Amino acid sequence: VPTAGCLRAAISAEISKYAVMMKKLCGRVRFKTVYEVTLLGRYFDNITPSGIGGQPFQIYYLSKNGIPAGDCAVMPVAAFINMQSAFCIIAIVMFILRGSVISQPAIHVAAYIGLVLYMGLPFIIILFTLAPVWTEKAVRWFINLFAKMHLVKDPEGTNSAAIATLQDYRTDIIELMKVRGLAVILLALSIVYQAGICSMPYFVIRMFGGHMSWADALATTMFIYAAIAFIPTPGNAGAAEGSFYLVFSMLTQGHIFWAMLVWRFFCYYIYIIWGIAIYARNYISDRRHAGKSAPPPAPEQ
Repeated sequence: VPTAGCLRAAISAEISKYAVMMKKLCGRVRFKTVYEVTLLGRYFDNITPSGIGGQPFQIYYLSKNGIPAGDCAVMPVAAFINMQSAFCIIAIVMFILRGSVISQPAIHVAAYIGLVLYMGLPFIIILFTLAPVWTEKAVRWFINLFAKMHLVKDPEGTNSAAIATLQDYRTDIIELMKVRGLAVILLALSIVYQAGICSMPYFVIRMFGGHMSWADALATTMFIYAAIAFIPTPGNAGAAEGSFYLVFSMLTQGHIFWAMLVWRFFCYYIYIIWGIAIYARNYISDRRHAGKSAPPPAPEQ
C-alpha cells in the first residue's frame, strides 16, 4: 500500500536523522536507542496537548540510556528545528505554486497564522544563536508587553525562564554547527519525513477511487496542517478530522469515513500503538532480566 510506504519512508528518515546525529556527536550508533527514541517521541507528541511531550521525553530517554548530557539536549532540539523548518519550506513552496487550490479565505488566514507559529520558535532559537543580546532585549520587550495586557503574571520570572531556555538551546545549536555538513543532512531528512507524512492523503484518495493531482493534494494538506497548528488538543484531535473533510470530500459519501479512518490510522493512531508496544516489550524484557538476575531462594532448613 503506497500510504504505508509513505509512513515507512517518513519513519526511516526520522530514525536516520537520530542515527546520523548520534554517530557524529557520540562516535557510534545505538540502533535500539535510536529506534525507540524516534517512535516514543512521536508517541508522546500525539498524546500530549499541542505535541509538547515528545521533546522533553526524548531528552530524558537519551539521558537514561547513557547518552552524554549535552548530546541529550542537542539531538531533540536539532530534530525539532529541522522538522519545523522542513514543514515551512514545503508549505511556502506549495502556497506559492498551488495557493488557489483552497478557495476559503478563512483557511488561508488560519494557515498563514499557523505557518508563523511553525516558524516562530526555530526562528527565535536561530536568531538568539546569532544575536543573543538583541534577541534577549526583544524577548524582554514582548514579555513586558504581554504583562501590560495581563497575559503574563510574573514578567521577571517568565523572562528569566525564557532566556535560560534560549541559552541552553544556543549552546546546543553552536555545538551542532561545529559538525560540518550535518545541518544540510538533517534538513534533507526532515523534508523527506514531512513530504512522506503530507503525501498520505493523496494515496488514500487514490485508494478509494478519487482523482486529484499529487501537487493539489499536497498543497491542500499543507494548508490544513498549518491552519490547525494552534489547536491545543493531542494530535489536533477533532480539528484534524473536521478540517481534512475538505481533502476527502471528492469521494463518495460512503468512502469518506473509511478514507479518513485509514489516513488517521497511518498518521496518528499507529504511533500510539507503536508506543504501547515498545513499552510492553521493554516491560516484559525487564521482568525477564530481573528474574534471571535474582538470587536463588535459600534452601529450607
